[in-house]
Amino acid sequence: MAEVFTYALGLLLVIGATEYRVRVAIRWARSRIRGDSEAVADVGSHEKEDVSRSKHES
Repeated sequence: MAEVFTYALGLLLVIGATEYRVRVAIRWARSRIRGDSEAVADVGSHEKEDVSRSKHES
């Protein structure tokens, strides 16, 4: 049973790390397209909205 729990926890960590990498890649791509720092600010504001939205849903 402990092995299943350990495996599930590891899987959740991998999924979280992958999601973070995708967000960083999107932020980098937007900054390259726009050529300025507006993209970083935009992504940061969207992440804040996502966090506040997820808090209200739970």
